[in-house]
Amino acid sequence: MSFYSRVSSPFRITRDLSLSKLTWVAEVDVFPSRYERLRDTIVAAGHEFLRWDDECWSTRRFPTPTHPFVIFHGSLGNADRIARELSWAPGSFCDTAAFFCSAYYSSFREWLVHREFRKTTVEELVANPSGV
Repeated sequence: MSFYSRVSSPFRITRDLSLSKLTWVAEVDVFPSRYERLRDTIVAAGHEFLRWDDECWSTRRFPTPTHPFVIFHGSLGNADRIARELSWAPGSFCDTAAFFCSAYYSSFREWLVHREFRKTTVEELVANPSGV
């Protein structure tokens, strides 16, 4: 048996198990220009796509995933709160402490005061980091 047949065999076995399915919960208003493409890609891969609505916090009626693994895609505020308050796994990937000024000010010391600056969005920064 070759290395490749040994490695690929478990993937063929687990591909059809429900545990290999993901539920993506997306806050579509955060990245509206990418929403349809993200949804279509997730669904085409055989995963579940659910929309996030901020009313969930007040109503306490959260999206109900049908798969055991849930990933959140959306704003940093909601990602942080979901990581702290909901039991979705893996849930959201949000290292909130990394966004605190104290986490990066010392590294950016020489650039902290500028005469020129530009306001932008996170979406634009992600889409075109060198241009921003």
